Amino acid sequence: MKKFSKILMSGLAALCLWACSDEANVSRPTDTENDVYVEFGVQLMQGSGSRSTTTDGENGGSNSTGGAEVGKNYENSVKEILLVLTKADGSPIVSQHLDVEPKEDGKYPKLVTTLDRSALEAYKKGEIYVYAFCNPTSTIDINDLTHSVHELSGEPKLLTDNDEIWKKDAFLMSNHNLVKVANSTPNTVWNWEQYTETNRLSLGIISVERACARFDFKENCYPAGEASNTYVLESDKGVKVQLTDMVMVNISKSFYYLRRVSKNGLADNIELCGQETPNNYVVDTDADKKNGNVGETYKKDYFFNNFLSNSTDEWKGKFTSISSLTEEDNDDSWNAGHNRNGYKIWRYATENTIPAPNSNQKNGISTGVIFKGKLQFDKSTYGVTNNQPIYVYNNVLYGTWEKVEDAANAPNADESLKAAFDQIGATPANGADFGRAGFTVLSSNGSGDYEMYYCYWNRHNDNSDPNLMGPMEFAVVRNNVYKLTVNKINGYGHPTSSDPKDDPDPLDPNNPDERNDLYIEVTVEVRPWVVRINDIEF
Repeated sequence: MKKFSKILMSGLAALCLWACSDEANVSRPTDTENDVYVEFGVQLMQGSGSRSTTTDGENGGSNSTGGAEVGKNYENSVKEILLVLTKADGSPIVSQHLDVEPKEDGKYPKLVTTLDRSALEAYKKGEIYVYAFCNPTSTIDINDLTHSVHELSGEPKLLTDNDEIWKKDAFLMSNHNLVKVANSTPNTVWNWEQYTETNRLSLGIISVERACARFDFKENCYPAGEASNTYVLESDKGVKVQLTDMVMVNISKSFYYLRRVSKNGLADNIELCGQETPNNYVVDTDADKKNGNVGETYKKDYFFNNFLSNSTDEWKGKFTSISSLTEEDNDDSWNAGHNRNGYKIWRYATENTIPAPNSNQKNGISTGVIFKGKLQFDKSTYGVTNNQPIYVYNNVLYGTWEKVEDAANAPNADESLKAAFDQIGATPANGADFGRAGFTVLSSNGSGDYEMYYCYWNRHNDNSDPNLMGPMEFAVVRNNVYKLTVNKINGYGHPTSSDPKDDPDPLDPNNPDERNDLYIEVTVEVRPWVVRINDIEF
């Protein structure tokens, strides 16, 4: 039977990191003379790691120019490493848990430990691959690294208190690329006795990446000069909307410990720790369920699954007040000249990708953000005296139903408005389908405000064509920072009533993510942390 792991306990830790010295301080277990000495380095990945190179487009642009977000110290710290050596087929040879002194820069250039020789002696010939899991969770299956999956144990929180994967000072990280021990070949014959304290086996440098993604948000306005997060809808009538809150929807409940890519995003012929390119896809744990129409079964794979037509949607109580965001992280290479200041850390999220064909990218399975906006208008102008419902038609606010009637019957009235009004009638019946007639019905909340929802589906790679979805265009990929800001709002949003009869364009899980009639324009910038700036326009 293979012996895979020897856990280092207090007083038996066989690891220390090198600082300025040429020698590492290595504590010596009592059986050191029977073990094999190795040295290796761990470095948090800093680089582009994305196919995206442009910024533009409706519903978001995406830009990754190779700049990097260094990140906060608590996002970079490593306290523990699970080191795993495997054969070429991924089957384990030996593993070791190592306690590490945290460093702020995320670089551990030379680490020294000993590995169990009795496990290594069973492997005499062949290649050796090395994996490092920093701040590992308890559920990694080293016997099947290709398919080892982490499942979130509960509802994902906003920042550094979620599960195990983005715990403050202990973010889960794993190999960015496949690492083979230098000079090892299928024909290498291993003489384990030679690797002593003074003649260590070098395992090389292991570049790692965080298992989660981060979302930042910057307050904006349109046109310039308006109050923060305020956007003009009808300038001649002084109608505006102010974005007040936001919530993330469709957060994946699981992800692979090691990134996988394939030609079509399905689990066939995967490349473990492969790099994302213009011609491949990052593979998700539930890729097979996303290959076709979105059915009811998808809901169990996501937290905060969104549909505005469902009054029981769990996301509705999870909004974050935009004004509550305080922690900035802008002083990095991607922000040379500090002309992009103002982004504040909002939350972390799990990886969520969708396989080919590109038409699979649909609202029901894509991670998105729902913004809540409060309408600003002169109630007296629109006949509102008792917080009654108000009506929008063809992107124009008319006010109460009486005001709609006045406009529909006025000389030279808009013919389509007249027809829509006549479809409902002067005295609407109970359950009248205003949405089918083309009206958006906005109801007052308990505070007398009229609110709307704007939905944004996160863009990972922008193809700069608002009429055509590209590969991996809508996704969330690990170790990326998605920096969101709303550039412009072109129209009224979805009603908060969740009644499809109040909405002429109700959300459908099978709606494509890319549509040329969207309301919002977002900029996203992502880096490694790959920064993506997503400018949003509604």
